Amino acid sequence: LIMFFEFLIGLTDVYIAGKIGKEVQATYGFAAQLYFIFIIFANAITVGTVAVVSQLFASGDKKDLNRAIFSSILASISAGTCLSLGGVFFTGSLIHLLNIPEELKPIAAPMMRFYALGLLFHYVLINSNGILRSCQRIRDSLRTMALVCGINILLNLYFLHHTDLGSRGIALSTAASVAIGCLLNLIRLRRLASWQPTLSVRLIHRMFHIGWPIGLLQILWQLASMVLFLILSSL
Repeated sequence: LIMFFEFLIGLTDVYIAGKIGKEVQATYGFAAQLYFIFIIFANAITVGTVAVVSQLFASGDKKDLNRAIFSSILASISAGTCLSLGGVFFTGSLIHLLNIPEELKPIAAPMMRFYALGLLFHYVLINSNGILRSCQRIRDSLRTMALVCGINILLNLYFLHHTDLGSRGIALSTAASVAIGCLLNLIRLRRLASWQPTLSVRLIHRMFHIGWPIGLLQILWQLASMVLFLILSSL
């Protein structure tokens, strides 16, 4: 069901982009590919987090469990902040380097900056969903994603019919919905465990050691899709 909600979010974005114009829909396709590459690191962290946190939760080691949750969230915040800032400040340079059609560049720049603003919240949302699943709180994660999906759809429709944001409204809907989901999950985690403000480098290293292979695989797969997209856009 969580994957279904993710699918609905993407489907709604594509539909709204098509309603605005074919250029916006084409730009969204490129932005979505690039956005997924940026959140691959969050997926890699979460794979390792799920493995470590589920083991600690099953063992009943509450001290290390609290440290693992705090360290994982802190790692997600750090990575998400770096990529968000990089996306905001270097979007123009990235668009210039890539072979995007000239008519799409004015649309791509503001859309990608809005997406970049949501990266921090999306990183924490993905990671916190993994922690909730590891601690047998799958229904909490499901409720959060249902809410994110609903907010995203409603905001998309509102921005389309009641504002002149255009393509920026699609990215802003995503950023706002994942921000709300992120905050909700943090509240759930705060109730689940008493976070110890102690960074455990040992536990973070274990998470990265487990998660980096799937991250590398997703990067290679997504880069192949993006190269194909750029080749087709140049024809």
